Amino acid sequence: PGPSGCDNTCGSTLVEDDCGVCGGDGSSCAVFIESELTTSVDESDLEDLVTFEENFESLLESQLALPAGSVEIISITIVETRAIQVIVEYSITLTEEELAETSFTDAESIQSAVDIVEEEIEQGGGIVFVEGCIDSSACNFDSDATISDGSCDYPDDCGVCYGDGFYVCWDGSEVCDLDDCPDEFVSYDIDLHIAANLISFPALPEDNSIDNMLSSVYSTTTGLIGEGQASVPFFGGWEGSINDISFEDGYWIKQTQSDVLEVRDAYVPESNIEYSLHFAANLISYPFLDAGDINQVLPDIANQKLSGIIGEGQAAIFAGNSWQGSISRMEPTRGYWFIASESFDFQYNEPDLVSARILNSKPSVPDGFEYIQSTKQAFYFVDNVEGAEIGDWIIAYNGNNIVGARMWNGQMIDIPAMGDDGSLLSAGYCMPGDIVNLKLYKQDTGQFVDLRGDVSEWSDLSIHIIDSLVAKSDVMVNEFGLQSIYPNPFNPLTNIEFSIESDQNVSISIYDINGRLVENLMDDFKFKGSHSIEWNASNSPSGVYIVKLQFNDTVQSSKLMLIK
Repeated sequence: PGPSGCDNTCGSTLVEDDCGVCGGDGSSCAVFIESELTTSVDESDLEDLVTFEENFESLLESQLALPAGSVEIISITIVETRAIQVIVEYSITLTEEELAETSFTDAESIQSAVDIVEEEIEQGGGIVFVEGCIDSSACNFDSDATISDGSCDYPDDCGVCYGDGFYVCWDGSEVCDLDDCPDEFVSYDIDLHIAANLISFPALPEDNSIDNMLSSVYSTTTGLIGEGQASVPFFGGWEGSINDISFEDGYWIKQTQSDVLEVRDAYVPESNIEYSLHFAANLISYPFLDAGDINQVLPDIANQKLSGIIGEGQAAIFAGNSWQGSISRMEPTRGYWFIASESFDFQYNEPDLVSARILNSKPSVPDGFEYIQSTKQAFYFVDNVEGAEIGDWIIAYNGNNIVGARMWNGQMIDIPAMGDDGSLLSAGYCMPGDIVNLKLYKQDTGQFVDLRGDVSEWSDLSIHIIDSLVAKSDVMVNEFGLQSIYPNPFNPLTNIEFSIESDQNVSISIYDINGRLVENLMDDFKFKGSHSIEWNASNSPSGVYIVKLQFNDTVQSSKLMLIK
């Protein structure tokens, strides 16, 4: 047979380049070093030569901070059989890209480091494989480790081992110490949505008059409501019993559209505010610029003497040894109703760094189940819902109107039910004495299940406990006429479902709140059973409408709310 090259092909003259590449031109690597180390090893390390090779390669790569795979053993020669010594021939190969990722500049600098490592191994009595963190800048640096196992933990952005990093202050600034957040003269914004917003003011400017405080939203607000007091915009000023804004009070501000309430050059209270609560409902502020875990910022006396806390669309009750519900933390610029079982005085505990990071659990309501926040609201607490899976929703209805919704999380939840506060946006919502209907919405299938339980009559600022909710057995339609209007509120499409007991002519019309005819949707002969029709209100303005269904001698009507 004729000669063969490194590719074992007869007649080939290919040879390996310095990087060990057959037929290569040496351009594939920036560093190629061959070296040999004679040292002592423990006899047990040689029982598995494959493992020994892997450990040796990892040891050198760790000690030299080289990328994985750059060290490769060429051969191992055992030269003693008692105090075992081995001769390890190995190579180090790096491409230009790999070299750039290291702290070395060229092959010479790597060779110098190799000489030092080999000397340390020989003087240290031989090769010892100990896995651990070998980076001295890490929090868990192990001075005995010789092989990196990837376990190094490093200080956070504040230089603290196992810390939480920067704390984000209310104004967006990042600090390592909560005390470093701005706490004297500050400026802040309060984002307001349409309808009712429950707010408070943790910092006030020198001019705390209602004229100055609400000047930035004067054109979009319809009124400010406190506990037993209110004021409304009136010819460029304000009329009512609220003349000045206080640190201690919470307020409902009602909006015709979204806006931003701007507070500029304000100061925080010089000392922690002491609140004097009376029996029943107290509308108060949360006085800090930083959020706080509800279980941390409330003192023991509040836990003992409060029957519940109601926020904007959220509530909490003290059960067992902690607060349960959708208020997991108290928020800056938010107002709260404290429902007291008796009169008492208290002060909030200042929020700590950890509690300020806890998030409230209030996921967005699915499309089609939206409702308007009212100044009148009640909550139904339940911790057992038959057939509910995490991620499903409990929807609250007053007639055909959706008045609240809460996602099931497998624990105790608070189901809100909004009331009619006299505004057009809340028309058709709960009135005192109404019974809220609850339905389970299966998120995965879109199925609705009627629920039955001991649901108390609705009243404003009330908190009710329901032992459990179970599926109704009588889910068949047992009445004729309007069945459901979905979604409601809507924009701009809503679906009107109805059923009739016999074949007959059916008329469905839409009227505005003043009784003027807006549109005839149907005037046709229909067979008995269930039917539906869609109303497209694209050409109608926002507001409250009435849908009227007529068949035989039956006339039924229900309110619709169009929000654009």
